[in-house]
Amino acid sequence: MKTKIQKVTNMLNTLLVMFMLIGPLHPTVAGDLAAGEKAMSRGQWAVAVVRFKEAIDSRILTEPGYSMAYWNVHICSMKLGDKDGSAEALLGFIVHTQNHIDWVEKYPVGDKYIKLFKMRERLKIAARLLQTYWVEK
Repeated sequence: MKTKIQKVTNMLNTLLVMFMLIGPLHPTVAGDLAAGEKAMSRGQWAVAVVRFKEAIDSRILTEPGYSMAYWNVHICSMKLGDKDGSAEALLGFIVHTQNHIDWVEKYPVGDKYIKLFKMRERLKIAARLLQTYWVEK
């Protein structure tokens, strides 16, 4: 059973991650991301794609927020058999992830999310998948 301190710590960690994804906390975008995650957990891939794209279209996510949203669109698109949707999402993921990594290398602040979300590893995976998609076409 979790203690009150553990519960508060978990809540603060969740808020920190949300702040890293969305600059100033915006309830609609936070709701889109949460709804996308919930839809993914239920296997509702098309619903998740719509919700993550709504968050992306808000234009207020941080670079890690865009990275996470695009990565999840890629995962859901693959589950739907939509390679074009996956490729488009991977391109967005690569752009925003590389921007964030470049920024952290220049200003060594905010590297926690790079490790938490395994950005470097996923960047390599995204590049390989895109190469595979182009070979198949």
